[in-house]
Amino acid sequence: MEGRLLNKAGKGKFVNERAVNNLIRYITRTRKNEKDAEDVIAWGGMGVPEYESMDNIIAKFERVQEVYPKKSNARRRVQHSIYSLSHEEEADIYNRNLDIDSVGRAMANDYYKDGYQVVYAVHQSSNKDKHMHIHFAVNTVNFRTGNKIHENKKDTKTREQRFQKIVEKEQKKLFKPTWG
Repeated sequence: MEGRLLNKAGKGKFVNERAVNNLIRYITRTRKNEKDAEDVIAWGGMGVPEYESMDNIIAKFERVQEVYPKKSNARRRVQHSIYSLSHEEEADIYNRNLDIDSVGRAMANDYYKDGYQVVYAVHQSSNKDKHMHIHFAVNTVNFRTGNKIHENKKDTKTREQRFQKIVEKEQKKLFKPTWG
């Protein structure tokens, strides 16, 4: 079984002035008095200075939006997607000690190569019913063109398939048969 990508965008979601701050802090678990901070395995970003403070990373998203002013107050400021690994993918990652941060970074690069800043965070499963998953906070404004990201169900399915290939590639990269 393969992992699934869920696009959390919806009408009226992530439109307020604090949306970028709230989402990035939520997925990286850097809110004040964060109770779930231990479930973050790794986080990183593309198109943002990972070595700077979270405030500066958030400011970089907001700066791109200032450079390309919004056409309406109802514009979504950030997109939230989650790739949930299947039980099989998760077990393989744990059993073979695969580099899940490399998987998250490669998936983030899939958005970035299209011209969108992204912050990702890998969360371990803290509940038997949940899977290891990777959150993505994607700037809705393309830093190259100023165009807004538009991702419909078909686009999300296509990205999900690309993400599944990234997981497969990581699994194959470290597979070394013991025979021969």
